[in-house]
Amino acid sequence: MESGRPGNFRNGYWMWDEVTNGLLFVSRDISPRMPSQTNISAIISGAVKKPTKEMRFRETVDHLDQARFRRHHQRRCKPNEPDVITIQDIKDIAIYLANPKNLSLDFIKYFHTPTMDRFLRSLIVYFQFYIQVWEIVLSRREEAKHKLYQPCTTIVENGIRDDLADLRVVVSREYSSILVGAEDARKYHHMLSNKNNVSLSDKDRKMFETLICMCARVVWIALQRKNFNLIEREMNKMLRTDLFNSVAHREQIGAKVRVDPGESRILWGQSNTYEKKLLHRSLIAKEMVLGKHDYRLLLIGLKQFQPVDERMKYLEIAFSAPEELLLRNRVLVGMLGLPRGDYDAMLMNLTQSAKKRLTAKPRILPEFKIPPPVIHSDNKMAKEFPKQPSKFKETQQKIKSRSKQLKMWRRVLEKGTENRDMSLDLTGTQSQALLSSRSSISMATKRSVQLQE
Repeated sequence: MESGRPGNFRNGYWMWDEVTNGLLFVSRDISPRMPSQTNISAIISGAVKKPTKEMRFRETVDHLDQARFRRHHQRRCKPNEPDVITIQDIKDIAIYLANPKNLSLDFIKYFHTPTMDRFLRSLIVYFQFYIQVWEIVLSRREEAKHKLYQPCTTIVENGIRDDLADLRVVVSREYSSILVGAEDARKYHHMLSNKNNVSLSDKDRKMFETLICMCARVVWIALQRKNFNLIEREMNKMLRTDLFNSVAHREQIGAKVRVDPGESRILWGQSNTYEKKLLHRSLIAKEMVLGKHDYRLLLIGLKQFQPVDERMKYLEIAFSAPEELLLRNRVLVGMLGLPRGDYDAMLMNLTQSAKKRLTAKPRILPEFKIPPPVIHSDNKMAKEFPKQPSKFKETQQKIKSRSKQLKMWRRVLEKGTENRDMSLDLTGTQSQALLSSRSSISMATKRSVQLQE
């Protein structure tokens, strides 16, 4: 037995499996085991989880697909309604470009909730400013090679760091409402959606994987399809933590992005402290728990707060104002609020070969400039929690269009699943029947030809 011959049963031990009434070998290898080496009882009970596959999106769309999308899937707008780009238009394009096999009916319903719209809006605002800060960091990295570091630059860096942290805490507020299942997110919570309060971990994992891919795609489209790798990496860092950041793990194989300690202090703030692996939290969770922010930021879009300064008014418009009011108030959040006629069906800049009269140059998004903070005395701050609702509310046009688009995408997915089921339900007897019918038809045609001759 101890002859030292190599084999598959060398590093492990044997045990009795009561399910199969036979011997079972348990390996001590650290490397992930193949399905043939997994526990047989786990396979029978269905406890083995399949690895999640990455979502695939179509990168190119021809004129025929654009015409099909414009006719069957694009949001309709009445003549008396403002025809501007909304968050629903960007979601429709992301769903249309995604692989239908990766989308479920539950996710489509979840993706068309007011909570999800607020979460996507906060992500667009955050990443619009984050990309600006990232470009500043890259430019200063080149300047630092030829210039000495000045102490006065620390004040500027702290201001940029605080502005980015204030936007991040609003994203954390919206994401926290999704995690706890608040309001309309309760139906899709992994524990609150069933009567027994049993955690549906596998369903929740698939929902999260689909959500993070769709959110990255929506933000990328809203920011004119630029810096997708940067958006995907930062979003995974915010929601997954560094330990489970799949994009960062892929970059370890290739060219990894280098970030200095001084740059990380600007990009990820003071709340990004070191934690042990067992107690590791995501970046937005640490921002909500450990960050020191103005409490009025957590009331944006929910309640009217006092006092109101230029900074809070600007952020309130950016996060909660309807899309048709953004351009009027000179606050641009990605492509939201821009005229939809300036772009094609996929919200890309029209080329000079288009039939419409175009401007001289394509529209470039301006910088997202946040006014400086204002320090108020304790006497001016409210002593009680505000009760009045927010200044901005969802318009009836947005509510109706969201419900109409939800019904439309449900019909599309149900029709697609029926077609796939019909193709899969073709058994051997049915295929033989089809072959026999085809052969009988061919024989009948031959006999008719012979009679005519």
